[in-house]
Amino acid sequence: MIQTQDVVDWLNGLDSTLKAIVGPYVPDMPDAVTSVVLVDGPGLQFEGSTDAIAYQVRCRGNQRNPQDAESRAWRIDQLIIDASKPALIGEHQLVDLYRLGGNPSPVQNDLDGERINFTCTYVFEVGRS
Repeated sequence: MIQTQDVVDWLNGLDSTLKAIVGPYVPDMPDAVTSVVLVDGPGLQFEGSTDAIAYQVRCRGNQRNPQDAESRAWRIDQLIIDASKPALIGEHQLVDLYRLGGNPSPVQNDLDGERINFTCTYVFEVGRS
């Protein structure tokens, strides 16, 4: 099925300034970074014709600047929610794309760097071949 690197490439294609990376490991630098991690999702839908795969997007902002992380998270949320569908991600047909739960929200800070993180989880529903 769809790979995390495919999602990262697709996101970076929506906005070339994004520079998203594959998580879960996130390097100490740069301060502001966006990572994508595969998480548990809804699974097979419509009698197995599509697979609903979830990815968590984590936005970390610059030091001592909580507004930076929040604005990055909302910008990415807008890009994802407004993305054209259907679309190709890697070699897979994206059928639908939606949030799993609510809007981007803050999570534990990086205490050593005083950086704020926001996360949101999205479901990528792709056709099965």
